[in-house]
Amino acid sequence: MQFLRDSVRESIYLWPLAVVRILSGHMWARTSLFWIRAEDRAASLTNQVTPLLESGRPTSWYQPFLEHVVLPNSEIFAALVTAGEAFVAVSLLLGVATRLGAAVSMWLALNYSLLYDQSFLIASGNTTYFWMGFLFLVAPAGRAFGVDYWLHRRWPRIPCW
Repeated sequence: MQFLRDSVRESIYLWPLAVVRILSGHMWARTSLFWIRAEDRAASLTNQVTPLLESGRPTSWYQPFLEHVVLPNSEIFAALVTAGEAFVAVSLLLGVATRLGAAVSMWLALNYSLLYDQSFLIASGNTTYFWMGFLFLVAPAGRAFGVDYWLHRRWPRIPCW
């Protein structure tokens, strides 16, 4: 019990960061549930990307990647998106390997922003995910009421926590 009391005492100043981390994890969990529950993930991915391509909405240099790599391999990319979003959700909710989860969330949010041609200077859902991921990457977010606190004490040289 002493170890648990020490962890709360040492990370109490990080509680606002923990609240934001957990709320962000909840948002990622909600979006990952869509992919987990989808009967045909590849079809869902294709149905979301194709109208955006037809409207010319994705960033111009990103469109060929979507047309020639993502859509022909939609099964692989749907599985990667599902696994990535689920990993980010678990990582942020539990505070486990939070910095790695933050890097994955930044990568996903960057790709989603390119898909919707969103600027990183204008607040939108995807850019908010990106900048929150950046915050969790540079700050010890997982050490605030998360498993990373104990992992960092055990293996302090590993940068994931």
